[in-house]
Amino acid sequence: MLRSIFITLIFVIVLSLSVLCLDTNEEENVSIGVFGEPTTLVDWCEKNYAVTYYIAEFYNTISNIPFIVIGLFGFMVTKEFEWRYRLAHLSISVIGLGSLMFHATLLYTCQLGDEIPMLYSMLIFYFIVVEFDYKEVNNKKLPLILWICGIIFTIFYYYTRLAIIFQGSWGILTLYVIYRSHQVCNGTKLPESDLWSIRWCEKLLVIAGFFWILEQILCDKFLWIESYRLHAIWHICCSFSAYYFITAQLYMREMTTNENKENIKLVYVLNFFPMLYKRNHKD
Repeated sequence: MLRSIFITLIFVIVLSLSVLCLDTNEEENVSIGVFGEPTTLVDWCEKNYAVTYYIAEFYNTISNIPFIVIGLFGFMVTKEFEWRYRLAHLSISVIGLGSLMFHATLLYTCQLGDEIPMLYSMLIFYFIVVEFDYKEVNNKKLPLILWICGIIFTIFYYYTRLAIIFQGSWGILTLYVIYRSHQVCNGTKLPESDLWSIRWCEKLLVIAGFFWILEQILCDKFLWIESYRLHAIWHICCSFSAYYFITAQLYMREMTTNENKENIKLVYVLNFFPMLYKRNHKD
């Protein structure tokens, strides 16, 4: 319980500070490249078109590759499991692709391609944790309700262009998912060794948030902060954190609801990358 409160407080602080510290693209970082002047609601610390004329923020762009690769990997290795977890993995790849386009172009339409999938992904995570205890979907209308909420958000955000709408919606959903995830962990009563993935999910999320807000606070005050590529680190930490979360939730669900749980195998590739699969009787 204390761990849950601590994680939640850290996230609230990070989210609150982000609203105060976000830079708009009215600052000096307005170098022009192939995509023209930035039209996004925010412009990040990395200098625009500093590496190449064809990519606005080079390091913030390429650091999205783990999102795409990890998400596709998770989607492929979970083909024997429930569709909700495969969809969650796929949503990570969609976020990575949208974020890559966002940072490569700094166009508002591409910013939507980053942030809207983030919200839809969190709606999927919400569905996963809310329906965790049931073998079948308990609330048949919930998926439709969540999609409608996502569509309403998309339309409203597109026309209002208010960043606080995205930050508030995504932040509230994330906080609830964290809270509910801890309830799930406590309810499964699995040994701590089996909860390694969810613990590292939490740690990486806090690390990612710390670097994100640190860059926002120090960017205008210390020019050297750009060289540390803190926003790129945010991307990498978040990609692994999301994968760990989905894998941990799937494993806990299988251990709780699957009558043949002895066939479920959780392995750690290189002692840090979790992978879940079903063993055949011959294994």
